[in-house]
Amino acid sequence: MRPRLKQGFALLLLFCLSALAAAQSDDLALKSHRAKALMAEGRFSEAVPLYEQLVRAVPDNPGLILNLGLAERMAGQFRKSIPHFEAVLKKDPGNLPACLSLGVVHLKLGEPGLAVAPLERAAAAAAGDAEPRGLLAQALLEAGRPKEAALHFRKLTGLTPGDARAWYGLGKSYESVSNNAFEQLRKSEPESCWMLALLADSRVTRKQYRSAFYLYRQALERNPAMGGVHTAVAEVYRRTGHPDWAADEQSREPAKPAALNAAYREAKENSQLALEAFSHLSSLPESVEYHQLRAETMSAQGQHLDAAKEWRAALAMQPGNAAFEKEVAVSLYMGRDYNSAAPLILRFRPLTPELNYMEGDSLLHLEEAERAIPYLEAAVRADPKMTAAHASLGLAYARAGQPAKAVSHLEAASSLDDDGSLTYQLSRAYQATGQPERARQALKQYEEMVKKVQAQKDELSKEAQITAPPDGRQ
Repeated sequence: MRPRLKQGFALLLLFCLSALAAAQSDDLALKSHRAKALMAEGRFSEAVPLYEQLVRAVPDNPGLILNLGLAERMAGQFRKSIPHFEAVLKKDPGNLPACLSLGVVHLKLGEPGLAVAPLERAAAAAAGDAEPRGLLAQALLEAGRPKEAALHFRKLTGLTPGDARAWYGLGKSYESVSNNAFEQLRKSEPESCWMLALLADSRVTRKQYRSAFYLYRQALERNPAMGGVHTAVAEVYRRTGHPDWAADEQSREPAKPAALNAAYREAKENSQLALEAFSHLSSLPESVEYHQLRAETMSAQGQHLDAAKEWRAALAMQPGNAAFEKEVAVSLYMGRDYNSAAPLILRFRPLTPELNYMEGDSLLHLEEAERAIPYLEAAVRADPKMTAAHASLGLAYARAGQPAKAVSHLEAASSLDDDGSLTYQLSRAYQATGQPERARQALKQYEEMVKKVQAQKDELSKEAQITAPPDGRQ
């Protein structure tokens, strides 16, 4: 080929390659512009394939990889977004959007332990920003690290003192620390005066004053020098209409109380801190967290129908919150409003074993045994160790005229029979299936259980009387 011809060919090839590159560049620019527009319009799932194409075309661009991860996260494709955020952080460990987003998707996936590290980096990079610190505190709490969570929630209340979420999180963190200390004491010293006093405190919270009074007295018998217990008994007297006894009891507080057990102290101190945080929350304007706290408190006190009202109030402020909707259904079930609970439970398909049980048990209480059976069967299939579901299924079979099927389930639920009612139904099922000797034995066991339960009630009735202080005026 002649030199001039070769030169002309080379120029033509260079021109063609430049034109191709320009065309490709224009195409990528158009796709980038379109992807950004879709993100701005909230059409995240449509933006994902465009960013995928851009990343394939320019694979080492961290900005495009980050945008792809963000699009996936916003489209609810949480698991898919993780490697893209990790790829950005590999190149730029301090990238705040990537750190924050990686923490968020792990939280969304129920992996709070994995969310902690990236959120720690995000909180450190934006020390004055409430959002990363709040997410970090929540991740720590959900990961079972409440002491660390409390530190960050406390800082958060300083950054945003009017934020109900921060005060709610702070209270729940302290509450969790207190509960952990309670469990530690329950395992190590279950019969100690310290454990009895904490149990008594829990009864006061539930307004079970007779039981609390008995437990406080038992604690003082074991350790007369316990500090604060006479004060607690005095409060029980005041709440039950005995102010004169309260004054006498208060005067009995020891001048030199016994040294506190470490777990007991931690439980008491953090319980008080939780109460203070929740009190501050109650002083703020109405919020979702305020109603959530009231619902949880009422549930703990056994006031489940009142709890359902509070969950509904929270739901009114945050419509569409599936967790709150489920809490309404569960509270109605626990409050024995089975007519209202049964249709609500069915909204949460696919039903978990627990929801299948609650649906079936609700129908059983509504005298619809035939309809209850499929739900209860599904519950025991999914969780064969759920004794409550076995009990309800056995009762449902018995009421539906299928005693042969009832027997094994009533037998499996024997550990739940604290009043003899299941044993009585088992006796009838044995009789109906031609097992008279087993029926006779079960009936005898039932009669013995009834006597034992009545004796326990009589004893508790005597023990649970709220009486004047020893040697006090009556």
